Amino acid sequence: MAFIDEIGRKISSGANKVSAQTKKMTETARINGEISANSAEIDKLMKNLGLYVKSRLINEIKDPEALKIAAQIDAYIARNEQLAAQLQAVKGIRHCVNCGMELPQNSVFCPNCGTRNDPA
Repeated sequence: MAFIDEIGRKISSGANKVSAQTKKMTETARINGEISANSAEIDKLMKNLGLYVKSRLINEIKDPEALKIAAQIDAYIARNEQLAAQLQAVKGIRHCVNCGMELPQNSVFCPNCGTRNDPA
């Protein structure tokens, strides 16, 4: 009987260790998940702060590094506008001058608002 009791204690001890490890892994995953969520929120807030400063306060900034970064942002924005125009040309579309709806290159009137759009 002592042998069976010893096996029972070992099984119980092993189950307790597995349970403790499972709890540890679950808590680790929960903490890591919260850290990731917080980091994503920080990134979003930093982006929003940068957009706010760039759009409203850039003329008051005298720091050369901040102005350099703002100029780089402006260059990327301008390049994206060029690329968007190229993409429209490749796709054979343009936008209505009134409502902005996508139109085929040869459309004269916008099907959405009826505004005349002279073909390019």
